[in-house]
Amino acid sequence: MDLASIAAAALAPNWADKLGAWAEFATALIAVAAVCVAAYELRQSRQSTRETRASSYLERYGELGRVASIAKTNAFISIDGTTAGARIVEWEAMALQAKLEIVYPLNFWEELAGMYNRNLVDQAIVREYFGSAALDYWAFIGWFVAYNRGVDNPKVFNQLEMMCDDIRRRRKKGR
Repeated sequence: MDLASIAAAALAPNWADKLGAWAEFATALIAVAAVCVAAYELRQSRQSTRETRASSYLERYGELGRVASIAKTNAFISIDGTTAGARIVEWEAMALQAKLEIVYPLNFWEELAGMYNRNLVDQAIVREYFGSAALDYWAFIGWFVAYNRGVDNPKVFNQLEMMCDDIRRRRKKGR
């Protein structure tokens, strides 16, 4: 073999190597696309789960069976015609079961707020359907929360307070 044929062979394209490089590049592109699709599907699945959870809270909130319990709680929490001090005396004299019956509907709000604060429910749905009610309820139970924070637990209804703060903040920003 002479020097010219060696040089020509060295300069000639190696199609097998180029084809292999293109195949590796295509495989890498397919892998990246698959990861992107999987990430998108995971995000959509999580969003769907958050929407489903928010819907389940809407269903629970509207259950007719909860009306008597909510009415009992609201009648106790309302200080119309009395004072917070008188309600506290009444509260301290109550049996445990009566206290639990009053607190049970309040726990719905704390549970919903905890899910909201952890982004485990669709926050936009919660703000739209529960926002005003949550803010009104927070103002309504203020004396009861203050009393319980001073006596039992300084963090009682902390989740509800954080959710209401977020709702107010977002409303100021127009969101």
